[in-house]
Amino acid sequence: MQHAQIVKNLTGGGLRHSLLGIIHNYAEKIKRKRTVVLNEEFLVLQTIAILSVVIGHSKEGSFSFLSNWFPIYSYHMPLFVFISGYFYRINAEEKILSFVLRKVKTLLLPYFLWRIVYAVITTLLLNANIIAYGKPFSLYNFFVDPWVHEDSFILMLPAWFVPALFCVQVVFVLFRKLFRLFHFKNEIVFLFLFLMVGLIGVYATQVLWKTGTPYGIVSTPIRVAFFLAFYQLGFYYKNHLENRIPKNYLFYFGVIFFVQMCLLKCFPSLEFGVSHLSFPKFILLPYLSSFTGIAFWLGVSKILARALKGNRIIRYIGQNTWAIMMHQFFVFFIINFFIWIFSSPLHLSGFDLRQFQLNVEYTYSPGLPQFAIIYVVAGVALPLLAKYGVERLILHIDTKRTIRLNSKPLN
Repeated sequence: MQHAQIVKNLTGGGLRHSLLGIIHNYAEKIKRKRTVVLNEEFLVLQTIAILSVVIGHSKEGSFSFLSNWFPIYSYHMPLFVFISGYFYRINAEEKILSFVLRKVKTLLLPYFLWRIVYAVITTLLLNANIIAYGKPFSLYNFFVDPWVHEDSFILMLPAWFVPALFCVQVVFVLFRKLFRLFHFKNEIVFLFLFLMVGLIGVYATQVLWKTGTPYGIVSTPIRVAFFLAFYQLGFYYKNHLENRIPKNYLFYFGVIFFVQMCLLKCFPSLEFGVSHLSFPKFILLPYLSSFTGIAFWLGVSKILARALKGNRIIRYIGQNTWAIMMHQFFVFFIINFFIWIFSSPLHLSGFDLRQFQLNVEYTYSPGLPQFAIIYVVAGVALPLLAKYGVERLILHIDTKRTIRLNSKPLN
């Protein structure tokens, strides 16, 4: 507080608008983030969720992550929405505008700032004929694509989830506020209503596909419709179910595996894709497979949280899934680029240059699928190391500034 007053005096009261003030505020945010008491179980669950995403993008070649029982693309994005719903606070309904502005600041603003970076990178790589996927920068690609297509800047493709999650949160709080005006607060009915909305959205994708109609402008509404039930489920779990999960894990997991075995037996595939709106014909299946996947990993996280309590690596991964989600494909590209550059001097065989240029998810395999573990580890570690380095730099600058300012007399 003393430091803040010193800076305020020296900058004429413009603490927040000065570079020094921005650095100080960010440093304070880093310190709070490092010391805040967090839910250990959900730190583990968030770590599991982001690992499932990176492993899925590496074609699961590194290790299966139990995907023979719980296919990664049958639950992983709903799991993220469930986690986000868990942290929803009902007081947001009292100050909706403040809630929405905070989400703009924490989700959309960083997302579009990184779009500038990836727009430049994608355009340069396309012009240099290094890659053949994605589109160069244009105002349409920059502002419209996130809402009506997968993404023109494919190196940041996994971040499609960010604007979708923003819309889910805004629709969710507005929906609840509307029903509160009528003094209606039945959470089970809310869950049922959101489920019905989601099923309508899934059915709409099938109608559009049969008629050959592009999803276009309805892409984001359908994604939001599908995700709302999982957001409500996370909120409902937090307030009504968290302390009711059976302590007998043998029974708990037994039921989950039995239900999952029935699903695996009855359906040829449990996988679906929310980003490109690819759903099975049985419109309830994405919800069933997501519910079992969420329940399974929720139970696993409860068990692991006891053994990993206080683990700094788990804490840092769980707190920074956004960075991994945003940058994992760029890490894949960097790995492939250096393999391509050094494949001839090092006599590396098997590198597919065409796949590297056409497929952002291409992973090099020297006759060993498990080599993909390199992509998984790097896809998680490099964004975190970069973020950690930036945070250390910010704290160092802030500390030096504090020492310097405290040594100066105030007029």
